[in-house]
Parts: sequence; C-alpha cells; structure tokens
Amino acid sequence: MTDGQDSFYKTGDVVVATTPASARFTVVSDDYFDGPGSTIEFSIVEGDGEYMLRETAVALRAAAALAELAAGWRWNDQANNLKDVVKKYGGN
Repeated sequence: MTDGQDSFYKTGDVVVATTPASARFTVVSDDYFDGPGSTIEFSIVEGDGEYMLRETAVALRAAAALAELAAGWRWNDQANNLKDVVKKYGGN
C-alpha cells in the first residue's frame, strides 16, 4: 500500500439522517466497501427503565463472512466507547 488506494477500507458517499435519538447512514455510491443502499443506524432506546444504544445494519453486496466478522469487532469497540463516554460525562 503506497498511497491508500489499495486500502481494504474504501471511501464513498453516504447520506446521514438524524433525529434527537438516532443517526442513520445510507451508502449512496459504488466507492464504498458496502454496496449502495447499505445502512447502519445508531439509536438510543429505553427498556425496563434503562437506556441502551441499539445498532442495526444492512450490508448489501458485502463479503458476508468478512462483513460479519468486521461488524462484530466494530460493534464491540463502539459499545466500549459508549460505556466510556457515559462513565465520563454522566449516567448511572
């Protein structure tokens, strides 16, 4: 890899839609590691008096086994990051 062009993680265009409790990213170009129409959404939901981060994703035209493995790693990282933020800035 010399100039980033051969990187596994390609860049592409996404559209971001937000609400006060969620953010949804939708792939809209072919220059991304998931195909157009792929989505990932982060939302805050309440269950039994506790708030949780819910992450849902749909990957189109992705290498299924690789996508599942990478998603598992990323989701664990994101969960740990969220826990750190809640501990630092407030929460129970």
